[in-house]
Amino acid sequence: GTASSSTFLRGDNSWASAGGVNTPTFKAYVAAGTTAHTSDVLTKMTYDTESFDVGACFDTSNNRFVVPSGEGGKYFLYASIRWEPVAAKQLSWVPYKNGSGFGWNQIDTASSGFSYYTVWGSLFLDLNATDYIEIYARHNKGSNLNMAGGNNINSVFGGWKIIE
Repeated sequence: GTASSSTFLRGDNSWASAGGVNTPTFKAYVAAGTTAHTSDVLTKMTYDTESFDVGACFDTSNNRFVVPSGEGGKYFLYASIRWEPVAAKQLSWVPYKNGSGFGWNQIDTASSGFSYYTVWGSLFLDLNATDYIEIYARHNKGSNLNMAGGNNINSVFGGWKIIE
């Protein structure tokens, strides 16, 4: 093929058609201002409010991304959990696929407890229709620790299908 406004050069030096859309796509967040999490317990995050949901792929009734029928493929997903100030503890973000945990994103906080901490993570997954992804949180403060929500930037979960 040859170059045109509707083609691009791929890594293998062949031409391919340009275009496509990254749908389904979604972004959800925790609506509550703060939520207490029990120490040393994996707790499912309650991303209960949508910023957007193109393709009806996020289910706010059970706080999970579900691959719609006919939309299997590669997905980029991301999530964050913003924790209240805490000194010298581990804060974690754990993805679950179809009810089973895999991976672990964790930070160890500094010795001072004067800052909020955000645990971020991203995933690049090959998913089938009806597969679902949930995010769990864990900390080891020794007592309850609040997670910050209340807007669409503190504790979020989102993603989109990759154009192939």
